[in-house]
This record gives sequence, structure tokens and C-alpha cells, in this order.
Amino acid sequence: MRRETLANNTLTTLNGAINDSVTSVTVTDGSVFPAEGDFRILVNSEIMLVTARATHVLTVERGAESTTAASHSSLDEVRLILTAGALNKWMDDVSGGASDRPPFRIVNGDTDAVLSESDFTWTNQSTATATDETWGGITMQGPSVSAFNMRIKTITAPTAPWVMTAHVRFGPGYTFWNGSRASTIGICARENSTGRLQIMHWRMGKSVAFFNFSSPTAYSSTIGTEYTHYSDEVWLKIEDNNTNIIGSVSSDGINWFETGSQARGTFPTGTNMDEVGFFFDSGSADADAFFHFNSWVVT
Repeated sequence: MRRETLANNTLTTLNGAINDSVTSVTVTDGSVFPAEGDFRILVNSEIMLVTARATHVLTVERGAESTTAASHSSLDEVRLILTAGALNKWMDDVSGGASDRPPFRIVNGDTDAVLSESDFTWTNQSTATATDETWGGITMQGPSVSAFNMRIKTITAPTAPWVMTAHVRFGPGYTFWNGSRASTIGICARENSTGRLQIMHWRMGKSVAFFNFSSPTAYSSTIGTEYTHYSDEVWLKIEDNNTNIIGSVSSDGINWFETGSQARGTFPTGTNMDEVGFFFDSGSADADAFFHFNSWVVT
């Protein structure tokens, strides 16, 4: 997993001129840099994101952090720098990822723009509500139901490959597993044309699992294995790597455990789930239950 890396005393020079579009940069002494990416270098006024290093050759993304890609001359200075983007990424890495740090955030992973509940579209809303919180997350609330009945918020999925991660927590009013039902919270990928869903699903007091659902009310099958999870919070992940759809769970947002994997296109009729988002199912709660999405992002 790529993580932001920092280092001191990293001055070297370009070993040869480069134009404004090359993504492989040779430096005079690559050993001053970390052995692998991610880290940021400054060449004149251009910031480059280094994603890999092979001895003296750096693989870079040009014009990072709104700087302008430009041509540079041989022997121009190259040094690793700490930038706003690097610091934000490092804080995300060490605090559990998925933008999970105070203030919590629901973000667009491409632009880092904060999203509000109105950026997402309801499926099967009924009387459910969603509220933007001052601490950065979204709280969803809904009435008691007696069977599977997910209230869903989705947004258009990016082009695969993508990874969706979220940190979720139950609020007041939920139903603990009673032997047959429990309140549920999770993240989902949805095929708009058919309404089919693939969900990472956490039942309070019971388990976490990766499921196929034909609709918000119709369970279809379990992908992989259902795992016991009794904590009051959990991190969930769904990944589309262009070959498989993979569900994973974490107790800290850093160390992930795969619960199940399914070949892409096996369950939806198409080859891609074109919506991503989050959901809750209040279960047989005695009153309106609260469900907190502390962080959510697709990258």
C-alpha cells in the first residue's frame, strides 16, 4: 500500500534535461530519497509526486498540487519537500486512512472536495433522513423495520479501478443482534439499471460480511465468509480492481482483512457497478435509530 514518506537532506540534481510531460526522471543521486514512493520533489517551481524509485530513476506524476509542469535543464536542483498535499496525505495514512481524522470528512477522492448529503441520491428513502454534521460526517436516521429494508445514498462511481473506504459508527436507538435481526450500517456499490447491490454490511452485535442484494429488500447471496465483529465502530472497504470486486474490513483503518471476492460482472448484469455510496437498515429498533458515517471516500 502506498504511503506518504518523508526524509531529510535530500538535495540532488537532474541527470539530463526533461520536457514538460515525461514521467520518468533520472537524478544524479537517487540514494538521498526514500526507497519507494510516495514523496514530493521540487524542481524549480514544479512539484512532482514520486510514486516509485529504481536506483536513480524516479517515476513521477507531473504538476502536482496545482503547480505547472515545465521543462527543466540538466543539473537543475531536485529536493524532497514537505507540502500541504504531503502533510494531508501523511495525516490520513497514520490516522486510519479514508480521511479519518478530526474533522471527519465525506470527500471526493479525485479533488479532495468535501461532499454534503445533497451530493448523493436516495434509493428507497421512505421517511429516512440524512444530515450534514458540523464535525464533517453525515448522520442518517430512520424508523423501525421488520425485514431487510436498506435506505441508500449513492453517487456516480468513478471509472474502475477504484477503492471505496469508510469509517462508520452506530448512534442511539439501534437494535443489538437479537437472534434474528439487528440494525445494519455499511457501504455499497449499485448497478443503476437493475438496482442490484454489493454491500459491506455490519450488523450491530453480530458480524461483518460482503453480500449480494437484488434490491434494498432482497438478499441474494454471501460473498466469502461472515465474520464476528462486536466493536462500536468499524472500517469497511469495497474495491473494484477491474478483475474482481473485493470486500474488506478493518478494526483500525490501517490493517485490512479480506472477507470475500467475486469476479467482476458475476452478479450485476453489466460489467460495472456504476454507483457507490452508503446505507443503513434500522432493523427492529424501538425508535428512530441514528447511523454515523465519520468518513467516506472513493479513490
